[in-house]
Amino acid sequence: ASARVQGGDARNVELTVKKPLRFATTSSSERLSATVAYSGPLAAPIEQGAEVATLRIVSASGLSAEVPLVAASAVGKAGPLD
Repeated sequence: ASARVQGGDARNVELTVKKPLRFATTSSSERLSATVAYSGPLAAPIEQGAEVATLRIVSASGLSAEVPLVAASAVGKAGPLD
């Protein structure tokens, strides 16, 4: 997933989790849905590893989890030619 960036030397920043994610369901065939939520566009500069979004996971049985998403790379402020 990625998030839009305003005023940066990149228009988007890739999102990732800090550590591997595990989510247990009641059945191996249970469907999951996931959404990424953030207040955006994100304002530059953004440091690599900064928490900038949330991953929301919901199972068909109603189990849910929220996991912080971090910037996979740094985004600097836009220069005069960006």
